[in-house]
Amino acid sequence: MRLLKRFFILGLAMPLTRAAMAPGGTFLKQRQRGGNVKSRMFTWLTVVTSACLALVLLAAGLAYATFPGQNGRISFARFLPDTNSFSIFSVRPDGFGEQQLTFDAPNHASLVSDWSPDGSHIAFDSDRFSNNVDDLVDIFTMNADGSGCCVQLTTHAGFNGEPEYSRDGNTIVFESDRGLGSAGEGIYLMNASDGTIVRRVTVPPAAFFDAFPHFSPAGTRIVFTRANNCRPNRGGTGPRGCLAAVFLVNADGSGLTRITPWGHDTGATDWSPDGSKLVLQSRLESPLGSKTDVLVVNVDGSNLVDLTSNPPRTGGPCSISERATFSPDGTRLVFAHTECLGRPTLWIMNADGSGKQDTGIPLGIFNVEGFADWGTNQN
Repeated sequence: MRLLKRFFILGLAMPLTRAAMAPGGTFLKQRQRGGNVKSRMFTWLTVVTSACLALVLLAAGLAYATFPGQNGRISFARFLPDTNSFSIFSVRPDGFGEQQLTFDAPNHASLVSDWSPDGSHIAFDSDRFSNNVDDLVDIFTMNADGSGCCVQLTTHAGFNGEPEYSRDGNTIVFESDRGLGSAGEGIYLMNASDGTIVRRVTVPPAAFFDAFPHFSPAGTRIVFTRANNCRPNRGGTGPRGCLAAVFLVNADGSGLTRITPWGHDTGATDWSPDGSKLVLQSRLESPLGSKTDVLVVNVDGSNLVDLTSNPPRTGGPCSISERATFSPDGTRLVFAHTECLGRPTLWIMNADGSGKQDTGIPLGIFNVEGFADWGTNQN
């Protein structure tokens, strides 16, 4: 499977989509590389129990950053069942002015997006040039309104994704395996204008991989998630063997420091605009009995606070909160949320977890992550 997977058990209140009904239950593709199959997007496994029909959703990693500024438009990915694809959209925080920015071919996806600090451009990853054999994922940029699409920054085989701008807009940090499988896996930097001058930042231990890179607002450090290979239980009833923790590293690769315990299986999803806090997601593997919540923590790992306090997952109804990112002014967070009925939407809450509001912006059936990023663009 794709090196990083999140598993979500969702109760179904409607017929399966065509994607879920595809042969093998696989949405989009997987790729074989160096003995490990990395799935670019999602695999849906149908599980029939005496209580309900459920889906196990496995998702790829992503990265975001929020830099100080005025609150502008929010970018996000939406699943389009008619074409079995994902495209990137943007919308104002009040839910108006929605624009589709990418128009992806059937069975392809543009997924992870990141606003440039000045709000003029968006970097994103996409498998639009995949040959359906190697399942190539590359990084592109476009103008904020979707015009000028697309400037391709990476051309290596394999996975190049999860892009994020530096505060000055001149550098992009990303995850890649450079087409070498585990030998090339790590966090990299490149020029934001043309993808040149690639520098490797991390080299994970054997059987581990690094993902979710986020620049600090000052641009001197990077927070990321280090995890090992995850694999599903027999019968597709959930994951086992996942292990993840959040790390900090200087942009030159020095000063590697772990800031969350391994046993919590947390992943980093954003850095606050003032640089004081990190946003985390709990329980990457999400087995039954666990909780999937949005957390905040001080950069040194102290004062961990659960902002969503969802109930433990059971075989029946549940709540899932995913992929929170800060607003540019640091006062609010946007995140994906679902009551496990298969209709996730974007939600907004205050930075302390109060004032939760459903924007009503749909993410597409069973797209429980949303991959939202809050920019400064006011148009």
